[in-house]
Amino acid sequence: MKALQIVVHGAPGRFELRDLPAPEPGPADALVRVRACGLNRLDLWLEERALPLPLRLPRTPRLRSGR
Repeated sequence: MKALQIVVHGAPGRFELRDLPAPEPGPADALVRVRACGLNRLDLWLEERALPLPLRLPRTPRLRSGR
């Protein structure tokens, strides 16, 4: 699958389009094909390294379930 990954933090940071293995959904998960998506403020803070969390690069911004 194709994924846009943050490879360098900054304002602007640097993103690269990379080929990654397709995720394997678990028994309670669903695999969804995404045709388009947008960025929100949290994504921009992640790019700028403005969050009080240690983040390792490269990083693929993604949705996480509430579990």
